[in-house]
Amino acid sequence: MGITIKEATLDFGQLQSYKNNIISGICEGVGGVMAARDIKVVYGIATLTGLNTAKVTLNDGGEMDMTFDKAILATGSVVASIPVKGFDADCVVTSDDALAFEQPPKSMVIIGGGVIGVEFAALYSRLGTKVTIVEAQDRILPPMDSEFSVLAKERLEKDDIDVFTGACVLEIEDTPTGGLVKFQSGDDEEQVAAEKVLMAVGRKPYTEGLGLEDAGIDTERGAIKVDEYLCTNQPNIYAVGDCTGGIMLAHVAQAQGIILGENIVLGNKKAFDGKTTPSCVYLEPELASVGLTEDQAREQYENVKIGKWDLSGNAKVMSMGKYGLIKFVVDGDSGQVLGLHIFGPRASDMIHEGALAIGMGATIDDIGSMIHAHPTIAESIMEAAHDVHKNAIYTIYEKETLEC
Repeated sequence: MGITIKEATLDFGQLQSYKNNIISGICEGVGGVMAARDIKVVYGIATLTGLNTAKVTLNDGGEMDMTFDKAILATGSVVASIPVKGFDADCVVTSDDALAFEQPPKSMVIIGGGVIGVEFAALYSRLGTKVTIVEAQDRILPPMDSEFSVLAKERLEKDDIDVFTGACVLEIEDTPTGGLVKFQSGDDEEQVAAEKVLMAVGRKPYTEGLGLEDAGIDTERGAIKVDEYLCTNQPNIYAVGDCTGGIMLAHVAQAQGIILGENIVLGNKKAFDGKTTPSCVYLEPELASVGLTEDQAREQYENVKIGKWDLSGNAKVMSMGKYGLIKFVVDGDSGQVLGLHIFGPRASDMIHEGALAIGMGATIDDIGSMIHAHPTIAESIMEAAHDVHKNAIYTIYEKETLEC
């Protein structure tokens, strides 16, 4: 590209300070918004003691009794683990700990190939850590479109990350230099030594000690059970976010909170619909998805059409020295957009065009007829839309594949 960088060095302490300053700024900003709206914040641990009462153990050691007309439970989630021997060994850390190291570990085994595990693998690999992923299912990122799961695995392996899928962890042992993870991979028993073992098998709703039983609130598989209006079985108590299970993402909780605010004030009139929820994986390049995968669509629809565009043909992506793929999943009968999947630069920013299309019931022709600016990465969304009908202008098709 004509730019030469002679040497780049890592100051991990400075990197940690930079991260902490950003987090502090975000928290202070939220606190400022709360204060501006005259919202009183009490710091402590709350437990429901009835349908209209709660007891708070304050952080300073005191106690406070509260009464309320309505309550919202938004207690989030905690890291999950797997019940294997050594799951609580000294070498084992969680995603809560993995951003607080004083220095990057020389090596790390990550148990779990979901979003959390994959993102930490990519991060620490680029910081010089030798990373191994051990995933129980047959592919990493199981909720994602299978084609994009393969692309993500290839990208990780390009960064010298070892990925074992269909692998069942048997035991974790502490060693003088860290830990040893033993796992079954096919017919073979493998073992990998590492300085740190990251337990990244997901999160679970945080409901312990909330007094749900005293308030008569129903749970299901450890999560607070709510209806489409985010109301529990008790009409004055609501719940949002991770504590209700489902898709555990911050933007889902935010969307639920906005809807819930309206329902509490105006009555239960607005239902939550998560079909437009984007999922993003912050690799390099990024991966983003919304709606149905190709496999899901083929299970639900008789006629499914696919449109793709290779981002290596995009002028802006070429100038960045990057690559990627865009894929539409479409109902072949109605033309309705069912899903959009992107692997490439700015994927997490571009995915919202697909979310909007799904939410509005737009067709692939609606996407294809919209003028996209050039040169942009997003113009490849239009190309992928045109490819559904095999009429993308920069793709050469066999004559018999062309559609009007």
